[in-house]
Amino acid sequence: MINHSAQYVENTINGNGQGMAPKSKLEGIDYLEDLNKLDRLDRLEVIVEQMAHAVLATTDVVDRLGERMDFLSLQVQQQGQQFQQQGYQVYTITDAVQTLIENQADSAKQLNDLMITITHLAKALEHQRR
Repeated sequence: MINHSAQYVENTINGNGQGMAPKSKLEGIDYLEDLNKLDRLDRLEVIVEQMAHAVLATTDVVDRLGERMDFLSLQVQQQGQQFQQQGYQVYTITDAVQTLIENQADSAKQLNDLMITITHLAKALEHQRR
């Protein structure tokens, strides 16, 4: 059941221009209370709308952060793979250097043996010339 004040407010808000003037002070108070209720509802509507915008903006930010985290995670994974490949390369180079060192040591020993043999031959040839 709608009282005259509420009907007045409803008609005024709907814009049909058929608002009814309050008939007594009591109806005038009801009218003011109805306006206050509508004013509070309007404010609540604005607050809810602002909250909805804030939630949407926050959701957008969280989505973008998630995408950025995925991108950074992929970069870290790729860098880990590169680091692992570089580790294998360092191991291979170290192994090759070790092999070269061992071969150089063998070559030095063979060269030393060859020098001793050449020295013996040179002494033998010198001894024969005399």
